[in-house]
Amino acid sequence: MATSTGQKWFIGCGIGCGVLVLVGVMLATGTCYLFKGVAEDFEEVSASHDALVAEFGGHGEYTPAADGSVAPERIQTFLAVRVGLEENRAELHELFANLPSDDSNRFLIFFKAIRGLAGMIGDIVAFVDARNNVLLDNGMGYGEYLYIYCSVYYSWLGRDLSDGPMHDGERIFDGGDSTFGVNASYKSYRKFMLDVLRNQLDALPADADDAWRTRLLEEIDATDRDRRHVVWLGDLPPAIEASFTPFRAELEAGYDETTNCIELPTDEQEAHGGVQWSID
Repeated sequence: MATSTGQKWFIGCGIGCGVLVLVGVMLATGTCYLFKGVAEDFEEVSASHDALVAEFGGHGEYTPAADGSVAPERIQTFLAVRVGLEENRAELHELFANLPSDDSNRFLIFFKAIRGLAGMIGDIVAFVDARNNVLLDNGMGYGEYLYIYCSVYYSWLGRDLSDGPMHDGERIFDGGDSTFGVNASYKSYRKFMLDVLRNQLDALPADADDAWRTRLLEEIDATDRDRRHVVWLGDLPPAIEASFTPFRAELEAGYDETTNCIELPTDEQEAHGGVQWSID
């Protein structure tokens, strides 16, 4: 597919490859006013992240039930969080749908790209901040939310970890260094699930069934060896599947292919509360 100069600049210019470069471009073109409020958004998402960690611990500290199942009331809470984020997801849909396309006016392309990048940063930050606050309001930690999200959508329903926003038939965050790229999605998923499975194994009582302990060890080993392994895919333990089945319709309806990659944690979120990202 032919990609315009403006699209290449927009998709290729990353926050991580230059917050300073980006700010320099803004100043040079006189369009930095478009980023008004983004710094405040970063402060807000850091604050909500810190509040969530203080209340529930880091997402990698989450420990599932011994058999991996999820209580019905926690699934209902998860669904309430998904509903609470519908408006923010809709805003991201609109943003991605209105990215600049080919245009004969190169200056207009450039200006649209700048404006689009400003909107992208602001709306993604707003989404993460909203998710933090909706989780806090509903009494659910990010780790528990992620465990249910990953177990339902990837392990049970077989959704693709690489799902993300598309524009003109191409995945938007597709650069090798992109925080929300396919490689990053698999990397963050794998790290999170390894942490959770190891927590689960460590918390098993001494008299736990040896077959289940062995199965957990095998799944941890498979995840550790294969960077693209999806936990339990094609072989979901009955206890986990039984906890999801009564809510299948609602859970299926709650999946959003476009915002999927933004649901997963990032290295920057762990280190900085989610305010330093690279968008390729």
